[in-house]
Formats: sequence, C-alpha cells, structure tokens
Amino acid sequence: MNNNKKTDAENEYFTYERGFQATEKLLKNKSISAIFCADNTIAFGCSDFVKDKTNLKIPNQIKTIGYDDIINDKLEVV
Repeated sequence: MNNNKKTDAENEYFTYERGFQATEKLLKNKSISAIFCADNTIAFGCSDFVKDKTNLKIPNQIKTIGYDDIINDKLEVV
C-alpha cells in the first residue's frame, strides 16, 4: 500500500443528501480513486451521485465503500 497519497476528508451529517453533496465536492479532485463512507446512507448518496452525475463506473473507475448494517441490494456491502 502506498501511504504517500493525499487523503481528502469531508465531515458531514449522516444523510443521503450530504453523501451526494460531499461526493460532488470530493470528485473535483480528479485523482480520487475511492470514497469511504462512514455509513450506508451516505454511501447511497455517494453512489447515486457517481451514477447520475458522472461518467465514472463503479467499481472499475472509482470505488465506493459503505460501512453499516443496512441490507439493500442496490449497494454492495462488505
């Protein structure tokens, strides 16, 4: 793992809307390769922004990671 890469962070409320908005802000940095979301509600907003507003393909061009216990077939959760 290369630990010399810059990390950007957003501290937002745990809502779908904030996930959507934070993703828009984060993706202004063209070198972003993954977004780790503090919970799945944020991850839903993140994934929807990527799918609806960009040409990026999940997971081939950008990774989105959610962490929570919500079960939903629209989001791949580990």
